[in-house]
Amino acid sequence: MSDIVITGELMQYISIFESATDVPVKDCVEIDEHLIFVVSEGQATKAIGKKGATIDRLRMMLKRKLRVVEFSSDPSVFLMNIFRTFDPIRIDLSVKGSINHATVVVATENKGRAIGKEGRNLRVARALVGRHHDIQSVSVSD
Repeated sequence: MSDIVITGELMQYISIFESATDVPVKDCVEIDEHLIFVVSEGQATKAIGKKGATIDRLRMMLKRKLRVVEFSSDPSVFLMNIFRTFDPIRIDLSVKGSINHATVVVATENKGRAIGKEGRNLRVARALVGRHHDIQSVSVSD
């Protein structure tokens, strides 16, 4: 697991998020133009709000792209939550040399979107799972 470092700017975003959603944030990561908030198990729906109203209001206020990911102490479940919008089928965990690796299995038609433009979704997944679990590598397969 890598160290979790929260900058002053991220602390401000967390404070705004928690005030707007009434949901405590476990972690916040800034990748490219995205802010990804990790919330406790069972809290993602509350944070997003009815029909996405709360998160849409926050997007407008912060002028940033936002994602909410539900935390899990189980790395497979956490990865399923990270890739939730791409309908993951399963997560395969393995050890390759001295590296713990996770393969996210999705339907063929979702593979490109799951990887993301220039691998953005994989970078997000690696950053998040590496901060909370002992997994150093993530790939997507169909």
